[in-house]
Amino acid sequence: MLSLLKKKPEATSASLIPAWHPNFRNYALLPDIKPVRTAFFVNGISAFVAIGLLAFLGRGEYELHSVRSQIVA
Repeated sequence: MLSLLKKKPEATSASLIPAWHPNFRNYALLPDIKPVRTAFFVNGISAFVAIGLLAFLGRGEYELHSVRSQIVA
């Protein structure tokens, strides 16, 4: 019986008021709002690792070439 005497909250009556304008957005056609995806960073890091590995191996090959040329001379 006590629950009948309590007042109802005002929040329920506020949700019954319609919006001041209709929402005609088609969310499927809207562009993606996240400009940089995680795949961009993954590709960037993997490219950086590949370039670093090629530079490391290239430097080793150059040092081997210089040692061979010193041995021949």
